[in-house]
Amino acid sequence: MLQELPDELLLVFGEFVCQSSLAVLCRVSKDFNELFTPLLYRNIQMDNVPVDLFKKIFQGLHVRHIRHLGLTSSPSYRYENERKPTLDGMLSSIQNLKSLKSFDAGEFFSLRRKEEDHITNYTRLLQQLAGLGTIRDLSLDISSSHISHGAVIPRFSNLQRLSLTLGREFPGYSNTDEAIAEVLLSSPDLTHLCLRTDESYGEDVPSALMCLIKIYEKKRKQRSLSPLKLTHLQLENGYLPCPGLHKRHGYSVDYLSHLTDLTTLRSLGLVDDDVTDMFNELDHGVDPQVFANAIQLHRLTIGSYTEEIEQLVELPHLKDTLSEIEISQYYDEEGCEDQITAVFRTTRPSVKKLVLGGGVSKCPGEAVNIIKETVLKMPQLEMFATPITRRSYDMVIQQVLLKMQNLTSLFLLGEVASIINRRRLSEKNEESRCAKEAKRIFNINRILVFRKEFRPLRVVGVGTHIFVCHLLSPHFDEKSQEDVFSVKKAETLTLAWYKVVKLSQTETLAFKSIIELSRRCR
Repeated sequence: MLQELPDELLLVFGEFVCQSSLAVLCRVSKDFNELFTPLLYRNIQMDNVPVDLFKKIFQGLHVRHIRHLGLTSSPSYRYENERKPTLDGMLSSIQNLKSLKSFDAGEFFSLRRKEEDHITNYTRLLQQLAGLGTIRDLSLDISSSHISHGAVIPRFSNLQRLSLTLGREFPGYSNTDEAIAEVLLSSPDLTHLCLRTDESYGEDVPSALMCLIKIYEKKRKQRSLSPLKLTHLQLENGYLPCPGLHKRHGYSVDYLSHLTDLTTLRSLGLVDDDVTDMFNELDHGVDPQVFANAIQLHRLTIGSYTEEIEQLVELPHLKDTLSEIEISQYYDEEGCEDQITAVFRTTRPSVKKLVLGGGVSKCPGEAVNIIKETVLKMPQLEMFATPITRRSYDMVIQQVLLKMQNLTSLFLLGEVASIINRRRLSEKNEESRCAKEAKRIFNINRILVFRKEFRPLRVVGVGTHIFVCHLLSPHFDEKSQEDVFSVKKAETLTLAWYKVVKLSQTETLAFKSIIELSRRCR
């Protein structure tokens, strides 16, 4: 029957099919193989991939179909000499990456290696990627070792998203600021910007944020260009707008407006790892008044909830517009409660999405306390993500699912399968166990949908795996499958059949930050 459908319609279906199912379809027939193989290669994430397989992918014809390429410093590359053939393979095939639009280097090249050939090849790779002219989404991690030995950031142009983790400990950081400014000036349509440093730096190294703003502003005015119009800005270690920073550098409190028009900003990230051995304590914290003109801000991502963040969310224009809050660590290192509940002291009907992170193993009661004190008092929530313990998992099932009628997305973060199963599982068994838990959650929700005024869950994340639930035809034959369940309709007493499937790789990219947070919660 599938073979009778037009190719255009099949390709639409293929966008919403997970990679494993697409791979099965490619083995069914030659026609399906030709049709769906380009979709299989569209998003390549090299997590835990052996070097030989990596080389095979880049030596094949389908490398031209790759749109997103993500690398990693995975356990597969446990020896330094395994990285050289990977880098060589990319350099030899770079001209074939004609469709590449997104490149994420992760920490793959952020080595503290100082060999001249390594630095030279790394710089060549960046230059050739910039020369493609197709990349719109770029994420790089360039260590101080690279910068101090001559690695430079080429002038990528027409970027829409840029994420940089940079070293500033060694001499040469000023050249990096110049290079970043040139990239920003060459990308007037940039909407997403994320900046962070990879290590602490001393008093002799000035604020990374102010250095960039000064250089960018000078070059921008020389060329009579307007500031950026970012919709997403994430500032982390070294780039935080700290209290009093503008006074030390002779600027007014709205100095960020020299970099971007704050009135277009819809998403803001402010993350500080709070490294205790920093030389200058003034380089910590956030000045909330810097964002007084961010009148459209609806999403806030923070490392922890501090008094300064409380002042930020209390700004008049945020009380009604802030609808999404993500807190990566909601208690301090000693396991004591942070001030997260302060953000919910007053009713905030505008908040629809709440994401909590942090390794709950340090304080196993925290997840339960937060659910009791905040989440269950927010019936308007549509999305909720939390790390879990055995106890808090039971509360999610017994309380959150049964009481929060508007919930459409639920994410259980961390090593969920092992917590539920009370033992560590292999990667394959973990995915299977996560799928079973997602099926259980969907089943409970669909029963409530038919019996009460509950909204159907659209997405359930368990660990790093994300699932959706599809309504099946009543004539569906394979009803004994493990991923299929039924719910009796109260009004007609007939059965509705559902199938739980893993989200396609293309759709999973929309939840990239949730997956990364879940990995950190393990």
